[in-house]
Amino acid sequence: MLFTIQEFSKKTGLPPSKLRFYDKKGVLMPSTRLENGYRAYSADQIHLAKMIDSLRQADISIEDTSTIQRRMSRIGKRCSKDGKRIWTKKWKSSWLQENM
Repeated sequence: MLFTIQEFSKKTGLPPSKLRFYDKKGVLMPSTRLENGYRAYSADQIHLAKMIDSLRQADISIEDTSTIQRRMSRIGKRCSKDGKRIWTKKWKSSWLQENM
């Protein structure tokens, strides 16, 4: 199922302007563009959008957010959901200790 930016905004709690900013920066791009050029997001991106916004609220740079996303994507291809969740918790904890 695909969501327009307005629908995705309601699902994630993020304003459309923030979603457009994340798209422009390349950290959260829509899964596709509709025939009319509108952004369309998938349900699978809801968790990612919330994670990216949480990282940004923790003052993690766009560049670091992008790095985290790439690493999680590589791990996601090799891990189960539980494995990803455990790794994410450990990684966030170690990153915060190193950078705070």
